[in-house]
Amino acid sequence: MHAMPRSGCTCLIQVFNHLFYHPINGEEIIVSHKVVEEFDKYLVVTYRDFRDAAVSAWRIGSPREYDEQGKCLAEVTINDVKWMIKWAQSSARRLRKQREIAKNKPRALYLKYEQWVNDFDLLFFIIEKHFKITIDDEHRQAILDDTNINRNKERASQIEKEKGTNFEFHDEHSKIHAMHVHKGAIGEWKNFIPLEYQALFNKELTPILLEWGYEI
Repeated sequence: MHAMPRSGCTCLIQVFNHLFYHPINGEEIIVSHKVVEEFDKYLVVTYRDFRDAAVSAWRIGSPREYDEQGKCLAEVTINDVKWMIKWAQSSARRLRKQREIAKNKPRALYLKYEQWVNDFDLLFFIIEKHFKITIDDEHRQAILDDTNINRNKERASQIEKEKGTNFEFHDEHSKIHAMHVHKGAIGEWKNFIPLEYQALFNKELTPILLEWGYEI
């Protein structure tokens, strides 16, 4: 799996582990934020609106405080915005290279965060169709119970209580880190980027947003 950071890839890893991880048979899911140069069987590529992903990456850089509506109370400076733009552009370059490598590989599956995050029935349908498997109702419910956002928030909170808020602290089984989950909402970047910087943010990211099917 080529996992664009902050694209829901941890949740997807959990889902795929439920479906395909068989250590006894020697089958495992290899995940990387770097470009996957070679793959024998299937390749899954995850991506998300670069604005939301970049803000999420900035958010986990250090603990942030929020009001009751979830609005970030930390001051976002122009330098923060420039950092997010560079982060997004770097992520897009890796995605583009990954797409080039996989263009002649029929087993490459692209999962767009906004399509599945609020519709696991669609996610299951896509997985069933691509991998030619059937996921029964009992298995679907078990996956939902184990991978939903509230369950993962609980995991992140427990890590923060036991170890601290450094993102490096994580649970090896679930792959959840401290400070890992905020809202996961679509368009949440507007609650972080000050209004006076939003036009610049959009302008600089317009080429990659359009390239990957996002509206400005």
